[in-house]
Amino acid sequence: KKVGRSYLLEFYLGAFISASVIAYAMGCFLNITHAKTAASGVLIGLLTWGIIVPTIFSPVIFGKKPLGMFWLDSVYYLAAYVVLGVITAKFND
Repeated sequence: KKVGRSYLLEFYLGAFISASVIAYAMGCFLNITHAKTAASGVLIGLLTWGIIVPTIFSPVIFGKKPLGMFWLDSVYYLAAYVVLGVITAKFND
């Protein structure tokens, strides 16, 4: 099935807006906790990932998504939130 350009634009725009909202929320949380080191950014990233894991596990339970795909998604989000936490904490001066 061929995907139209407008669909791709909507997809990438939606992903960008979603990532921006997550980065803003994590930045607010880092600001509230006065996190300024890479280690505190890693901790906040891990805590954020811990909040997200139950929501990405739902398709495994209800949608019969393979467990391997869950782990792939989970590790992706873990890496993304830890890196985002470190970068955001370092710029939180």
